[in-house]
Amino acid sequence: MKVKTYILGLLLGFAGFAQVEASSAENKSWSLNSIQKYVGISGGVGRMTGRRDESVFNAIGVPRLSIFASNVRFTSSKAAYSLFAGFTSDIPGVPIFLGPEIYLGRSDSESQYKQSVLDPNTGANRAMQTSIRQSYFYGLSVQAGVHLPYQTRAYALLGCDASQFQYQTFYVPRSAALLAAPANDLSPPTFSASKTLKGFMWGFGVEKNWNSFRVGADIRFINYSRLKVSYITPSGDGTNDIITNAFKPRNIRAMVRLSYLF
Repeated sequence: MKVKTYILGLLLGFAGFAQVEASSAENKSWSLNSIQKYVGISGGVGRMTGRRDESVFNAIGVPRLSIFASNVRFTSSKAAYSLFAGFTSDIPGVPIFLGPEIYLGRSDSESQYKQSVLDPNTGANRAMQTSIRQSYFYGLSVQAGVHLPYQTRAYALLGCDASQFQYQTFYVPRSAALLAAPANDLSPPTFSASKTLKGFMWGFGVEKNWNSFRVGADIRFINYSRLKVSYITPSGDGTNDIITNAFKPRNIRAMVRLSYLF
């Protein structure tokens, strides 16, 4: 009996919604006027954060010394800006809109980390300086939102984001000051690797219309994939060192937006 009552209630609800939608369609037909195309610019702050791992092994895989960094947090905040374009479509009968957006931007966030570790085999310090830098980013998102009073609207975002990252390592195999024959020291090598990492993006925002313009702000959260790189370099004692670096970055972007509607 309860199941029949529940099903009957659902049917009546759908019937009522259909009636409201039909009545609305009589007053406002679905047309291209309900599609708003736009282009715009945005600016704000991009915060890069995440976790990093750095270690040094000898050529046969035995740890040369204690790990430089294990699951160490890094963070950096810099200005971010982007260009974007898209459109949204109103759903007839309800104050809801949907639409895609593409964007291209840049944020020069950079995090540096320095550390020296004593090598028990030689009694000398081994030093490593690494930097993680982010440059351009681009992506595709989908907006789903609701129209509010006073020509405002609020929306949620889902999409895919890609960004260029560079990992640079400056490695000092040993400290000449602690060795008997400093003349035999090797020049500290520098290694770098660049890769475009992809990640899932979500966020939310608000906007207000003024004639042909729209002003708003949103915040976006991106979790990127992991990057792991390895380098081989002479250690200064007749063997090789294998340097392994890995990091998994995240982004938070808070941006103010200005759009032109056409």
